[in-house]
Amino acid sequence: VYKRQVLDAPCLRNDFYSNLVSWSKTTDNVIVGLGCSVYIWSDSQGAIPILGHDYLNSKRDVVTCVSFNPKNMLFVVGTKQGRLLLYDQEICVESYRHAGITPKPLFEYQSMTLRGISCVQWYTKSFEDKLLIGEECGDISHLIVKRRKNSLGFDPEIYDNENLIPQSWSLECLAKFQAHAQQVCGTSKQ
Repeated sequence: VYKRQVLDAPCLRNDFYSNLVSWSKTTDNVIVGLGCSVYIWSDSQGAIPILGHDYLNSKRDVVTCVSFNPKNMLFVVGTKQGRLLLYDQEICVESYRHAGITPKPLFEYQSMTLRGISCVQWYTKSFEDKLLIGEECGDISHLIVKRRKNSLGFDPEIYDNENLIPQSWSLECLAKFQAHAQQVCGTSKQ
């Protein structure tokens, strides 16, 4: 049975070229960027704040794109000043449900151009998650999502003492190239 929902979206940026809504194949959740804030909407939990307004507002930054990884629980939030914030859906939902807090990102990547990230394309190759990032300046960056492992091959139990979030992720730039003279609005991995 199909259930229709209408959600409020205050501060949804009126920009055809921004990618501010994404749907997760793995959880059926929807993520939306609203100005300086980001929310996940879950059928069972309702609206869950992911990124509080104050974090980006204090940096005079806004959300310009959001994107779920189609194969797992990860997602990213891109901003006007070239930040790319990596999150895990499960950590976000559990943090809010059990403690009422919005967690910090697993990792924060900063684009070298400091220009807006307008689109993200996820793909997996050799069991590694990779991203193509389209920027407002016309550049495309090719990033890899890495999870640090210890010498035994297990994920290290490294935590940020303040927020109890595993600090074992990174985003690394593999390549960057000029694709257009203007904003890259979409990418496709072929």
